[in-house]
Amino acid sequence: MTLSELRQQYPRFIYDSYQTELTPVGLKVTHNFQVAPDIEFNPTVTIEGVTLEQWEAIPQELRDEWVFHLGLAEIPSYWKATASPEIVIKAGYLSPQQIAWWHDLLIRGMGEYFYVNQIDFTSKNFVKWQIETPKTKLSSDLQYPAIKTDFLVPIGGGKDSSLTLCFLDQKYPNYDVFMLNPTKAMKQISKIAQPQRIIVAKRTIDPVLLKLNKKGHLNGHTPFSAYLGFLSRFAGSIFGHQSIVISNERSSNEGNVLFHGAEINHQYSKTYEFEQKFEQYLKKYRLIPSQQQQPAYFSILRPFYELQISKFFLDCPQFDEYTSTFRSCNRGQKTNSWCGECPKCLFAFVSFYPFITEKKVVGIFGQNLFKNKSLLDESLALLGKAEAKPFECVGTHEESTAAFYLCIKKAKKVHGKLPVLLQLVWDQILSKEQNLKARSLKIMQGWGQNHQVPTKIEVVIRETQSKTLKKIADRQIIIFGLGREGLSTYRFLRSRFPTNNFILIDERPLVELAPLWTKLVGDSPQAQFTTSLTDLPLDDLRNSLLFKTPGIPVSHPIVQKILDAGSDISSNTQLFFDLVEEHNSKESGHKIITIGITGTKGKSTTASVTHHVLEKNKLESYLGGNIGQPAIDAWLEWDKNQHQDQSFFVLELSSHQLAELKHSPNIAIVQDIVSEHLDYYDDFEQYYQAKTQIARFQTKKDTIVVNKDSKTATKLSRLSKGKKIAFSLKDKDLLKIAKTTLLMGEHNLHNVMPAIVIARKFGVTDRQIKKAIKTFKSLPHRLEFVAEINGVKYYDDSISTVPEATIAALKTFAGKSIVLIAGGYERQQQYKDLAEEIINHNVKSLSLLPPTGQRLLAELEHLNPCNELRASIEEFFSMSEAVYYAAQKAKSGDIVILSPGAASFNNFIDYVDRGNQFKEAVKRLKG
Repeated sequence: MTLSELRQQYPRFIYDSYQTELTPVGLKVTHNFQVAPDIEFNPTVTIEGVTLEQWEAIPQELRDEWVFHLGLAEIPSYWKATASPEIVIKAGYLSPQQIAWWHDLLIRGMGEYFYVNQIDFTSKNFVKWQIETPKTKLSSDLQYPAIKTDFLVPIGGGKDSSLTLCFLDQKYPNYDVFMLNPTKAMKQISKIAQPQRIIVAKRTIDPVLLKLNKKGHLNGHTPFSAYLGFLSRFAGSIFGHQSIVISNERSSNEGNVLFHGAEINHQYSKTYEFEQKFEQYLKKYRLIPSQQQQPAYFSILRPFYELQISKFFLDCPQFDEYTSTFRSCNRGQKTNSWCGECPKCLFAFVSFYPFITEKKVVGIFGQNLFKNKSLLDESLALLGKAEAKPFECVGTHEESTAAFYLCIKKAKKVHGKLPVLLQLVWDQILSKEQNLKARSLKIMQGWGQNHQVPTKIEVVIRETQSKTLKKIADRQIIIFGLGREGLSTYRFLRSRFPTNNFILIDERPLVELAPLWTKLVGDSPQAQFTTSLTDLPLDDLRNSLLFKTPGIPVSHPIVQKILDAGSDISSNTQLFFDLVEEHNSKESGHKIITIGITGTKGKSTTASVTHHVLEKNKLESYLGGNIGQPAIDAWLEWDKNQHQDQSFFVLELSSHQLAELKHSPNIAIVQDIVSEHLDYYDDFEQYYQAKTQIARFQTKKDTIVVNKDSKTATKLSRLSKGKKIAFSLKDKDLLKIAKTTLLMGEHNLHNVMPAIVIARKFGVTDRQIKKAIKTFKSLPHRLEFVAEINGVKYYDDSISTVPEATIAALKTFAGKSIVLIAGGYERQQQYKDLAEEIINHNVKSLSLLPPTGQRLLAELEHLNPCNELRASIEEFFSMSEAVYYAAQKAKSGDIVILSPGAASFNNFIDYVDRGNQFKEAVKRLKG
């Protein structure tokens, strides 16, 4: 019969009713469809193991709604026999919006059916829906069954399902498997995996449909995945599952062919678009709680292409067990075999071949498909050189191109020549393609942003992509030092390794740390806080990985105990560089360029200006390290974004961060190095050696940008094997551009120059650089203007923690009358040069902070015991008193500057706290 004859003879497809019955086996559901005048279908499905208690735990109205919807999902499988122009719903109520949803599924989910049968489905009235049931609404206080298990995983017999179970077995074993009409492959796969239990459903196709097919009624592909979605979600509601985890990949989003102006997609009900619509439908029409945060239905493999999935599957710990069990061939499903002739078999073979030995892949499929030249037409279809992409669950045209390219590359390496099929593919198609290497790498390193994978599962999946993270996966993690970097490290590693044991160490009690730590420790039974390791024997520390906060020396007794136990040491910055190195080694077509800045003073400004100039000129740049966010937080920011061909990370690197680092940045910037941190290091040489790590691991491909006006920076640069670029105040070309900055002081010209050098290196014009530099404003606490009160200007230079920085600040205000606030924490620095600068400059008054204020005073008296300045020097223990005294000594036109020349840790939390207290004291003067 023709389409028009069928539609004329069978004008109405009726969803009449449904029945449910609890049998000794489980819940049996029967749906009743009628096709006027003489066809009746009564398909059944039985969900095994459902008890009376489970069934009655679901409110009757919700039960009815679920069973009704399951029948709606069955409609395409029976409607296809007649393509009736009207679908009548008597079994329940659908709103106009719901009708639109189901109509969309019917039309788009049946695309292949329309194409194969050459049916024009595009007319406005091709199918009408008629609702013959009164309007109903679910109760407002509907009670849903309690959640008992995290995930229910519907599986097939192929690699995708196997990989999903492999992922979950590694980190999230609280799952059940769901099998509909189990095949031998399904049963074997579920035995290899480690589910809590296996839930089985048996669906029976009404024999009447099979008879009609034999008589020549219409037949074809239906959106089976949509039916399985409703069935599995229904079963999950009965058994108490939070989410249904499916195994659909990114590749399914690509259609097969255009037909009557519409895209036909064999896999429509596997697409991300349908996944989203299904999730929204479930919540909007209250089949699940609308307030549920975690997706009720999501694909764990959605970020990946089929080709990537094949590679990950081969890395699965149970791969050898799965190889003899999984089957992806639809033709060979009943015989549990690979037919070796269909596009599905060919694509599976092509996607495995590049990643395992030829002997192994031939063993899986029983033959070498590349020796079969009759598969050329299937190859051309996979590559997009035919009328339509094969109507199978295969990869996109682009990933098929990548897969064949990788196969050809491998076959040439193994045999020196190509088997017949690959030779034909090369000659006819791939030899004419461009950039095959870059395109294949882009596929292999891709991560689709369109997915609904919960964060806790996403991190487990991402772990499989990273060798760096795999090395951490099974280890106990120790974090020593719970400040900003410690928090960054914990958050990152906890998200990646939710079940790992963490030992968190700080010498301060938990109550004295940031309040968030109390919550983080309380929320995780795998997190143990301690102020020492006295209660932990060495055996408990073996095979641990220590992440040490930079300010804690390796010589610390706690660190030594951990190392003595045989543990390894790392840091937030080290982990960042490991991840970058791994990313760049993959040659994904995207390059990360690291720019590291060190020196004693000026690091923060140099880093900030460099980042600013790059960003203002539309180069993708991220700022981190010792300034702003820790390196790993910058990595996370980058990881969320879409990227240009290259990304820049500009990192301020302190001596502490560099000391144990086993990487050097691609571009190292070295400013002047003078004595500092001598409370931490034995002497200046030890401090200097820590700084040298920024250059020691550079290769000939790297670059070091060095302050030529500094002897120590120039000396350090000689350790680098990279290209050397010097900058100096004597360089008139650089100086001309640097002077466009709004920053005060000669030292800031040094800080701006590296940004000019680097921007030029990456193609930014001098005009663009100038424009960017002019818009850069001073960072907080770095010669920051605070206020002008009664003609006196107040500046916060709290960042000046060494005498040399204060000298630079005084030079900035040469010719001005200065009232200086200086002194602070003792780090065994020399104050003779600063004392000379104070005498030579017009410093009219000093407010000194202990204890180094006393040493500065001693140097001043030694240099000039009769100096008239002595009468205007006082020592203060509080910032407010020091500022008040300075204000009394200053007159209109004077400068009051906080530039301590010392660290802050005795009376202040850090230099930021010291600077903020200065600002507050100045504000009180205004009041």
